Amino acid sequence: MDGLDATRWRGLGFAAAALPIVLLTGCALAFGALAVVRFRWDVDG
Repeated sequence: MDGLDATRWRGLGFAAAALPIVLLTGCALAFGALAVVRFRWDVDG
């Protein structure tokens, strides 16, 4: 919400929202990769 707040109400550009976007995306990718590695399951085929 800080990025949206910065771009809308404070009148700042996209650069103000870029860091929160990158951080949230990085965390999502890191925790997603951790989940894939940690919670492997066997598929009977």
